[in-house]
Amino acid sequence: MAGPPSELESTRIYIEHSIWQLLAKLNDSGLVLGKEAAEHFAMLSNLHPEWGAEESNGFASDLGDDDIVPRKRKLLVDWMKQQSSGRMNSYRDGWRDVCRTRFFHTLLALYDLSQEGEWPVDRWRVALQCWSDEKMLLRSWRFVAPLVLTMPEPVLLQIIHAVTWWIERASTQEHNDKSIITICRRILVLPLEIDAGSRTIRNGIEVDDPLGSAINHPVGHITQALLNQWFKQQLNDNDGLPADLAPIFTELCDTTVAIFRHGRIVLCSRLITFFRVDQEWTTQILLPLLDWENQADANAYWQGFLWSPRLYLPLWRCCPNRCSLNGTN
Repeated sequence: MAGPPSELESTRIYIEHSIWQLLAKLNDSGLVLGKEAAEHFAMLSNLHPEWGAEESNGFASDLGDDDIVPRKRKLLVDWMKQQSSGRMNSYRDGWRDVCRTRFFHTLLALYDLSQEGEWPVDRWRVALQCWSDEKMLLRSWRFVAPLVLTMPEPVLLQIIHAVTWWIERASTQEHNDKSIITICRRILVLPLEIDAGSRTIRNGIEVDDPLGSAINHPVGHITQALLNQWFKQQLNDNDGLPADLAPIFTELCDTTVAIFRHGRIVLCSRLITFFRVDQEWTTQILLPLLDWENQADANAYWQGFLWSPRLYLPLWRCCPNRCSLNGTN
């Protein structure tokens, strides 16, 4: 039996359906589609014949009364219970708009469902995407973070990209809520896949892009969120790493944990900052990653460092042999 569609698969279907619906409306209006548009419309129609059946009654009746999302907490709860998982209408019924304009109504409805053991993943995914908007980050973090901490692991894994992107975005805001570290710790112990949808595709072909994969992977999101949390402090030379973050950074540098490779690449992009703040930790933990003789992944870590390279002579003087570009020749 096939399981529910993955997060990335659901997003792909949503995008394809949005394109198909727009082309269908243009075609229905009598407008002659261009060759490329007509071919794409035909391809999507053949791949998803059920979409044509859904629209057979005309666009005016596109959504039934039961499909239009209500605006009140109790009605939202009842409505979500009636919706079947994975329905395309979950993207077209106004849920996204309600998440933006009725934050507390949607959050409290999701909370009520969670208390009954129900976590509608499609609704949560879209809600977190909306609440990642700059204007909603502080409010959503304050009220949603405690609920995310209680989210069951299977649910969390299904919407992991939406969750970690929201966490990274929230970490840029000016707040001193230490719960962000707690949530980050929880994400890092999840059984994540090493690619987890972070492969880089160009012109339909997968390419080897360790940096791009790292910054788009959930572990990369979490690593950046931890760095953002650190950067909110006043950083000074030789202050040392903060006690609450140093152990996590050290864990991420454990090369026996393959999934943390994405985090290590992101950490290497801040090599000079680490060196200035805590030279001993950096020399012992982070710099060995760039050693061409000992690390199969040294090329990836160098890409991380070269993402935002700067010349800092004390770093090169400290380890002239290790910090060498000769390995790229």
